[in-house]
Amino acid sequence: MGKSAKTLYEISCHFCGTPFQSSRSNARFCSDNCRVKNNQRKKKQQETVTATGSYSVSANAANSGGQDPNWKAQQDQLHQLQLQHQKLISGMKFLNRMSAEAIEEKELLEEEIRDLRHWVKVVELEIDQLKEQQKKTQAELKFIEKAQKGLTKKYSGGSLIQPLKKVEQEIGLKKLKQSKTNEYEKYPSQIQNLQREKLNLESDLTDRREMLQEVKDELIRNRKAHKRKSRKLQSIVNRLTRPAGPSKVNPMSVPPVNVAKPVFKVVPQTRNAPNTIGAGDLQNMHFETFQLSGHLGAFLGNLDRNQVSIALTGDSGAGKSYFSFQLVSLFVRDLNIRAKYFSLEEGVGRLTQEKVAPYNLGNELSIAGTGTLEDVKQAAKEYPLVVVDSFTALGAKTNEFEALRKAFPKTIFLLIFQKTTAGTIRGGSAIKYNSSATIDVVKRDGERIAIMEKGRYGTIGWEYSISRGIVIKANDTLA
Repeated sequence: MGKSAKTLYEISCHFCGTPFQSSRSNARFCSDNCRVKNNQRKKKQQETVTATGSYSVSANAANSGGQDPNWKAQQDQLHQLQLQHQKLISGMKFLNRMSAEAIEEKELLEEEIRDLRHWVKVVELEIDQLKEQQKKTQAELKFIEKAQKGLTKKYSGGSLIQPLKKVEQEIGLKKLKQSKTNEYEKYPSQIQNLQREKLNLESDLTDRREMLQEVKDELIRNRKAHKRKSRKLQSIVNRLTRPAGPSKVNPMSVPPVNVAKPVFKVVPQTRNAPNTIGAGDLQNMHFETFQLSGHLGAFLGNLDRNQVSIALTGDSGAGKSYFSFQLVSLFVRDLNIRAKYFSLEEGVGRLTQEKVAPYNLGNELSIAGTGTLEDVKQAAKEYPLVVVDSFTALGAKTNEFEALRKAFPKTIFLLIFQKTTAGTIRGGSAIKYNSSATIDVVKRDGERIAIMEKGRYGTIGWEYSISRGIVIKANDTLA
């Protein structure tokens, strides 16, 4: 037994105003009932602020129970907070509009850049072809000259008819030489015109890239400003919804009392069975999570680095493959990793080139047009990110999907699944439940939209506009 001095404090309840004593100087409520009622009132006030962008001054007056002599000053302060709140809301709406316009401009510039890059390549091919034709024509002219010299030797003697044949052949060679000479003389000007056109295209391409970078910088600035305003807005909401100010606390000394030492039950440490862990050990463990950038990163949520597998499904033509390359670009850029893409549905061709082009992906992404399940397993050993379009084309059983996650827990899998005519995932519903996240890609009013159908990272029900690159629905509320 030991003796310990304890100090009690006289405090007024923040909800009902009743005086009470507590050993804690920061105690606020005289009972659990007052604590619950206060939290309910605070929640209602927060809902009012969020829904209307305003706050009732009379509510704060009611909190004070009419006893606060500075009620008028509090009214003025709350009024100023209301004005700041409304100004921030307007500012954030303006930033959203500016961001939407910048995203639209960004998409237009990216499309123009793709077109310009295409035409630069076309002009380069035409220049190469003209140069090859120029070399060929030059070789033909040299051959004609050799043929003309050979005529003199061939018809140096013989009958009277031979000189006539010589004249006839010389005339034919002269005409052919003249034709080839005229053709050869056109090539330099044609090549020069194409080179000038290429320079103009490259100049336009440079301008568009600079404009695109400016738009991207503007989007970054808008996002940062939006975050700042969001933090400030939350601070104002907290102040608006905070109950009346703290009561005066007067410490009161009391005689020391005997305090018994607590008795703890000691549990002997035992060896855990395989694949199990103690709750205490679990709480001391550190699990690696990460959040990707931008709207798409917010849509995916706070990802766990262990056994990440994303099942991507959707109707035919909704844009699953396009969205998969957008996801690959985000993972590769943010995590600075390499990726392997199995394009099993369409192989590697012009369509794949068009899908990769907007994201400026380099050789950090490897694309295979064919592959088997064994190839996917081998890639999982070498690449931190493996994409399969589609898993159905592998001809693998459904349970192989779960086996991949467990066999390669540090590899991120993005697997595309086709839908049946009934609208379900081809391969069964087990795929949906075994995956870390299941994303359904749909086409709505001409816009490609990704919907988080199932996820372990806190974003179920969110919607992301693939076409605009922004979250359009979060927490069942329009963003």
